[in-house]
Amino acid sequence: MYEVGKWVGHGYYADFFRIRNDPTLGVKIDIRGKKALKEEYGKSLILEELGVPVPHCRGVKSVLFPSYFNQTIEKQNPPELSLRQKNKLKDLAGEIYSGLIMEIIEQDIKLVSGKRITYYFEKEVKRVKALGIIPGRDADMNVLWSQKNAKIYFIDFERWIIPKELYPGPFKKLRRWLFGK
Repeated sequence: MYEVGKWVGHGYYADFFRIRNDPTLGVKIDIRGKKALKEEYGKSLILEELGVPVPHCRGVKSVLFPSYFNQTIEKQNPPELSLRQKNKLKDLAGEIYSGLIMEIIEQDIKLVSGKRITYYFEKEVKRVKALGIIPGRDADMNVLWSQKNAKIYFIDFERWIIPKELYPGPFKKLRRWLFGK
């Protein structure tokens, strides 16, 4: 079982953490539950197969928040979280949740110009739209730049609309799982 480590960031519905014993992996915990994570995992498989730059996901797995997790949050003391949010995170200590396990994309925006990121973003969004995929309205906020890989990665694509036609071949089971058809 995976064990949650350091808190990395949060979004509207989810928080993201590092995996304690594997610095290359992270886990997304979504307050909407396992179904939302499975849907995002399905979309990640399709996007990755189509060559869209997304973090490689390993699936929805059980993760343990260690009993000392409240001390981890206290020590880390993320300034961007309210006291209420910090207390909610501390309450996770000792609990097991479902999480979407994925690779960590180390972001280093300081080493690249805003123009270059905008160029790559616009280029990738144009390519995604040409595939018939409709990115979420917040796609511009949900990207990471990897200096190591010299490319942009889309994250948080649960609001993206992927046409059912893009679920062919090996994705037939996935299509049935997601859409019941």
